[in-house]
Amino acid sequence: MTFSFFRTIFFVIIVSVIAYGLWEARALIDGPSLSLSSPTQGAVSGNGFVTVSGDVARVSALAINGLPVLPDTNGYFTKTFVFPKGEDILHITVVDQFGRSVTKTRDIISQ
Repeated sequence: MTFSFFRTIFFVIIVSVIAYGLWEARALIDGPSLSLSSPTQGAVSGNGFVTVSGDVARVSALAINGLPVLPDTNGYFTKTFVFPKGEDILHITVVDQFGRSVTKTRDIISQ
């Protein structure tokens, strides 16, 4: 066995360790994720009740119009709000453990 063989093996091990570390850190690199199921943009509510639901991933906090909401263990959340007649705006914000945030906004109309 030559020196170049050991050097090659060492290089492969180092590259493998770095690749594994990057693979495991991908969730930290991606940041928080927010996917809304309802309401859709411009949704119309006939009775003033609006249900906000969706999925989150890699978050440490979730708030809808500033009110904290707890997702379940799979990242799913649902919360019902009552709005007066007229047009309102929903702000859904998620924050990860590093302070990075994602906000989605929905305009809704209550009749």
